[in-house]
Order: sequence, then structure tokens, then C-alpha cells
Amino acid sequence: GWSYRGLEMSNINDKIKQLLEDNRKYFEGEPIVFDGVIDEDEFRKSKLKTVFLLKEVNNLEMQEDWVDFTDDVKKETEKNTLYSTWPNICLWMKVLNDSNAQYIDTLDEHGDFATKKLQKNLLQIAVVNIKKTPGGGKSDYSKIDDAVQKYGDVNRKEIEECIVPQLVICGGTFEYAKKIFGVEKKEIQLLSCGAQYFVKKNIVYIQFVHPSWFSVNRKILFAYAKDVLEEIKKVMKW
Repeated sequence: GWSYRGLEMSNINDKIKQLLEDNRKYFEGEPIVFDGVIDEDEFRKSKLKTVFLLKEVNNLEMQEDWVDFTDDVKKETEKNTLYSTWPNICLWMKVLNDSNAQYIDTLDEHGDFATKKLQKNLLQIAVVNIKKTPGGGKSDYSKIDDAVQKYGDVNRKEIEECIVPQLVICGGTFEYAKKIFGVEKKEIQLLSCGAQYFVKKNIVYIQFVHPSWFSVNRKILFAYAKDVLEEIKKVMKW
């Protein structure tokens, strides 16, 4: 597999906090979401260091900096109730970690989503929001575009210099990722399943669906994830 060349693990989120503080002028007085690695020990132990690149957090009530974002996500893994974005991410991490995973493995004895069994998968990931200021349930794409224009470079440094993952899953954000990393058309590659990807600085960025795509049955999202993630792992010789 690809070697992991991350920095001193115990301070990734400190580096991210410093990066965002140093670039606070770009946020124009709005409160910031301090995203990053959910659990640095688990991230270090995970087989494939993975970032989910998402658009923004859904929290329009936010009046001040969300400094504890990663801690709050970590707390989700203890509640036995996962909200919004997280169940599908837990599902996809199951597929990423286990090539033999079957959909029935993700269900409990009642045939419901096995939150208790799968929620710990969140501890292995990092989350990077393109727009660092509060957003609503439905993204305003012009504001995401603005964020890419104004401080896309902050997101690039957060991934390339602070987190240094091997894989970035672009959850409905692949077009933005291409802009952030200055990707030319000839650099885009196509998997046989139809998903696109590119590689920058030995990090693979894969086109993927948004984790809050609730109108699609979870069984379908599982099958799709299995196709895409198994193929990208082969590309990475993982």
C-alpha cells in the first residue's frame, strides 16, 4: 500500500487551528468551524488515512467559532444515535476497511442500521469543510464558490500540509476539489465504474456522492461505495 508520511500525529488539529487563525481575514468576521481529524490516535492506526471533503456544516444558529467540532463528532460515536451525514460515512468506512463487507453486516438484529457497531468508524476519519463558516441544510453554491475563490488555498494546505492523508473522498465536492488543487483536464482519470479521480502530491482524490443523499436507498449507496472504493483501492495497490 501507499506509505503514510504524516507529520507528528498528536498535533494535526493544532496545526489546522493555527492555519485557520492565521487566515481569519478571509472569513470576514464570520465564526469559523475548526474541522480536522476526529480522533488522532485512531486516525494513526487506520489502514488508509482518509479525509472526507464536504461543502459546509449545517448550523445556521452558529454565533461563535465552533472550536469543538471534532470533539462533538467524536461524541456522536458514543450516543447510539447518529445524525444526518454520519451513518453513510460509517457505512463507507466499513466498505473501505473490509473488502468482504456485505450490506447485511451493517444491520442489527432488528434489520436496522447497526449504529452501535458502526459508529466507531467515525473515529478513523478527518473532515474538511470547504466553506469554514456556517451553512444551511441546502448549500448556497455561490457561497461555496466564493469560499473556493477566497480561501481554497487554506483547504489545500489543511489537506496537504496538516493532515497528509492517502485518500480524499469528495462527497459531492469533486468539482470544487479540481479548482482548489488546480487540476487540469488531462490529470483527471476515470475508473471503470465511471467515477473520476486525480492524484496530487501522492494523495488520491475520488469523486463520490454526498453522504446526506437521503432520497437514495442506503442499500444502493452501499453497492455504489463498494464498486468505487474497491476499484480505487486497486489503483492505489492497497
